[in-house]
Amino acid sequence: METFLQVGKNEINPFTFHPIQDGLLNNGTFSKPQGGLWFTSHQKENTAGNEWVEFLSWHPNIAVYGHYLDLDRTMKCVLIELKKTAKIFYLDSSEKLNFLKTNYSSSNLFSYEALSQDYDGIFINIHKFYNHPLFNDYFLKFAVDTLLLFNYNCIACYYPGQITINDLNSDFEFSDYKINISDTPYPILPIPGEYFLFQAKVNEIINEYFKEKKLGNYNPNKYAQIYQELSALITSYYAKELEQFGKLAQVASKKLTLTLIDNALINFK
Repeated sequence: METFLQVGKNEINPFTFHPIQDGLLNNGTFSKPQGGLWFTSHQKENTAGNEWVEFLSWHPNIAVYGHYLDLDRTMKCVLIELKKTAKIFYLDSSEKLNFLKTNYSSSNLFSYEALSQDYDGIFINIHKFYNHPLFNDYFLKFAVDTLLLFNYNCIACYYPGQITINDLNSDFEFSDYKINISDTPYPILPIPGEYFLFQAKVNEIINEYFKEKKLGNYNPNKYAQIYQELSALITSYYAKELEQFGKLAQVASKKLTLTLIDNALINFK
């Protein structure tokens, strides 16, 4: 069975998932979508190699600023198995790209949001597009072959793991590491209906804030990134209360959430 690895977290739960949003075309430049869950292909028995981990080893700024790298020279990771019924679109040819552009049209190449209505996710094989005219402008932005899931419920189970780095240098580069994946599968928690009410309230507060501060004048791609990260930050902050799956729609206090946004935006300006 094909399995997939994500770096930065060691569990999959409702609070790690955010609905897919199309990236915005910025001055003719294509952008990646926001949200969803991102993975690379990986087999559990492979402890010494992964395409995304290799990329991080030579681009340590991503590992550091993405908060993947812990002080003890480890990185959290999680391996997932998909349900047999998972419907994944495999993008690995120009013909399939043309199909997406025709049937899920968008100014930003094609619409992931529209595609999510018919599929649980998309696997983008960038190696098949090395000679494509859009490789540098679009596919290279994904860095490695990528599975992007739109539907949280298509995951069958997950295995927590940890990546141990043995030769981290002063520039945070590394080449010797070991990927350790647990043998114990964990079930996927269902997303309760109340969670969507909570998420809707958070998004409403963020939208109001952006309009009042006129942050819509920001670079559109940066706007989308900030929006997504704020949503994740606020959800994480309220995680303890959310775990109880209580009155979720009432959890996100507007005053506290606005304070969280103010503090977080300092890092983006």
